Amino acid sequence: MFFYIYHVIKNKDSAEDILIETFFEVWKSAAKFKKRATPISWVLGIARNISLKYLKKKEEEINDVHIKFDEDIERSLKQQELKQILEKAFLHLSLEHREILNLVFYQELSYLEIAKILDIPVNTVKTRVFYAKKNLKEILYKMGVKDVL
Repeated sequence: MFFYIYHVIKNKDSAEDILIETFFEVWKSAAKFKKRATPISWVLGIARNISLKYLKKKEEEINDVHIKFDEDIERSLKQQELKQILEKAFLHLSLEHREILNLVFYQELSYLEIAKILDIPVNTVKTRVFYAKKNLKEILYKMGVKDVL
């Protein structure tokens, strides 16, 4: 029985698991056995069904992994493309606006930290961020990118 399952599955550990599951199913279904077939063909039929379900499940898992992998690649490419577009757009900003957006978005500093670094009031940081984002959005719009910020 093991060798039959192993030749279908091609994995020793999984074949052992399926063998155990097969005998469990045989034990559970023994009362339902009709003497239309020999006991060995009945048991092999159960083993075959369990093996095929296992293979189908593995195939679905592999397909799911491929789909996820493809989605991850697509998302990564979109992120790289967006990053390049943002870098080009940043070049069109004033130095003051590039600096403020860099500190906020790339360095992830708080407005208070930025105020201390630039030696300006927090409200000035807020104002610069507002206008820098507004200008960046306009630049991106001119580049054909919509709904980024």
